[in-house]
Amino acid sequence: MRCFKRRCPDLKKRYKHSKKAAVKAKGVSELENKGKFDKISYRTVPEETWHPSSKPFEDFESRTSTLMSVINALSNPDVHMFGVYGMGGIGKTTLAREVGRKIEESKIFDVVVFVEVSESPNMRNIQGVIAD
Repeated sequence: MRCFKRRCPDLKKRYKHSKKAAVKAKGVSELENKGKFDKISYRTVPEETWHPSSKPFEDFESRTSTLMSVINALSNPDVHMFGVYGMGGIGKTTLAREVGRKIEESKIFDVVVFVEVSESPNMRNIQGVIAD
């Protein structure tokens, strides 16, 4: 919405957009008054805390031993969190979700939080997920 090599605001475009916004706001206001809605929407309860991946956890012997070693490490009172890292596509997320599900079932911790951290992490998003 700028002109002259992005140095000045494009007043003509801003005027057109504000006119369109005013017309739409008026239409929404009329619909709201006509419908006499008590509430516009209702909160829904999420069905499932853990989002299943495309493939469920497959119980191989090597995966079971890794899963049990992580759960045993988390049972140690000095351990409060764990991280998983490695090449893409080897099942890190699936393992972490399964550990979270097992820990939640066995009530080792009061709260289980799952956060995916990418190669270039956004700290605000990570903190928001943990806070939620």
